[in-house]
Amino acid sequence: MPTFRASAENVDRHLQVLCRDIGNRLGATDAERRAAQYVAEQMEAVGLRNVTMETFPFHVWGYSEAWVDVLADEGPAIRCIPIANSRPTPEAGVEAEVVYVDSATAADLAMNEVEGKLLLIWGLSGDAEQMEMLEHSGAAGLLWVDDRFPVDWPVSAGTPYAWRDIITLPQVTMPYWEALKLAKMTAPHVRLTSNAWSEAGESVNVWGDLPGAGDEMVHMTAHIDSVIVGTGAEDDGSGVAAMLEAARMLADLGECPERTIRFCGFGAEEQLSEGSRVYVERHPEEADRTRLVVNLDSVAAITGRNQLIVVGPEGLVEACTRMTTPGHRPLREPLGEAAGTLTERAPVTTRGGDTHRPEEAGPGATHSVTAGTPSRDRASIARGSEFGRPQEVGHAPRVERTGRVVLSGEVMEHVTPFSDMFPFNVRGCPSVFLHRMNQAGTRYFHHSDLDDLQSVSTEVIATHANAAAHLAHLTAFTGPPFEREIPEAQMREVEDMAERYLG
Repeated sequence: MPTFRASAENVDRHLQVLCRDIGNRLGATDAERRAAQYVAEQMEAVGLRNVTMETFPFHVWGYSEAWVDVLADEGPAIRCIPIANSRPTPEAGVEAEVVYVDSATAADLAMNEVEGKLLLIWGLSGDAEQMEMLEHSGAAGLLWVDDRFPVDWPVSAGTPYAWRDIITLPQVTMPYWEALKLAKMTAPHVRLTSNAWSEAGESVNVWGDLPGAGDEMVHMTAHIDSVIVGTGAEDDGSGVAAMLEAARMLADLGECPERTIRFCGFGAEEQLSEGSRVYVERHPEEADRTRLVVNLDSVAAITGRNQLIVVGPEGLVEACTRMTTPGHRPLREPLGEAAGTLTERAPVTTRGGDTHRPEEAGPGATHSVTAGTPSRDRASIARGSEFGRPQEVGHAPRVERTGRVVLSGEVMEHVTPFSDMFPFNVRGCPSVFLHRMNQAGTRYFHHSDLDDLQSVSTEVIATHANAAAHLAHLTAFTGPPFEREIPEAQMREVEDMAERYLG
């Protein structure tokens, strides 16, 4: 097993292009396409074969303003973000009483008078059945609160692309603390204004191969697009940069694997992995020949903890455990020094600057302005002033040790439909989802203006590139120590979630 040492400088170079030169990469925009073109060029540059860009139909959407104005006693104007593909309000807005309905279950609605009201909902929609129930409740609009984020800035929320025909009401997400103030009021009257729009367009998937000797495959995946706010440095510029660096390291081995490794940058992930779903639908034979999917999504937070989220057999769980546990005896070869465990340079720490707030950042993409931020002169790490203040990519220090494990982190057996490995899971393909948290269940800057270069670490991303390369090598270059199977209990969860979210 080779030792992989990813280059933080290469990671930084990719982030410079994706997050500064291009910027926000909302699905089906010109910015997303330019990012896909960059990924294709980098795949060719490291020697991947069969580099392909494949488009698919997708509705681009956007907005320039979304507000909830509290009408009584000169109340506040609360900045919001429309739910993806939600309908706009009339130009004058929708004036109505707000009714707080907890998490908007059928019982919650039955206990309240909701006809003609704006419903304040704690949490986000659980499935298509709940969304359809709310759409037919007689409500005038929906005000959602992502309860994972007790912050005073708005957080973007997507919906499955298949729901675009279900959603007919204006819907927005509200900041947690402002929504709490609203919930405390007695029968508050507000004006909801949203000029959200959508139109038919195209998104794009891109992939390239490290060809293998046999018919089986390994897929390594990340998504190119971002939500409508921020520059998507973490979600998922980090995954794309790690995937490209892993591709370089594996190609540089100069060896032919037993199984083809396909590196995929998917479009339109932020509406429940639409690009990945389309890819699997169009290329089912490749999916069915795949022994493992290694998915990289949001692997960059300066502080936090890593997760290896496994859908697959016990042998795959054990392989991930060996990567993360000091002192484990090897399966075949020593793994303790594999995958970027040592460093040849002195540890240097550069943090991302002072704590920043989203009001310092620019607005979401609009109908008249192409998504993306302007190019700036740059040094060896990301620096700029897209939002009116300096930016840097932070660096976490490496400490030289002998026999460090491949990656620190928690190995979890868990099914989630919220990233690009899930459509492969539906076809019975095992996966490892590399992910990183810095608060319970998420990252504090997730899906907000704060997801920019100031929030991420190139060293952390490089470590995940090492881990991804290690997993791909373990599966593609040898007889993998696990079967291509998903345990029955997990497969039932996969099928249930596919029904709930994909229909």
